[in-house]
Amino acid sequence: MRLRFIGLFTIGGLTGMFLASLGMDVHVHDTYFVIAHFHFIMVGGSVMAYMGGLHYWWPKMTAVLSDA
Repeated sequence: MRLRFIGLFTIGGLTGMFLASLGMDVHVHDTYFVIAHFHFIMVGGSVMAYMGGLHYWWPKMTAVLSDA
């Protein structure tokens, strides 16, 4: 999970830097690049939080705990 977060954070940060620079933002404003960046971060973060919560709570919900 941690490695996925690092990947999501890195890609989101890199594409966010493009949107933060005025020279690039002029060209990509009102394009699918902005929409893709937003959805990648929002959906990716939501799914990652859901999967992390499920990973943590699944043994407690099913009462099947590992011996490790």
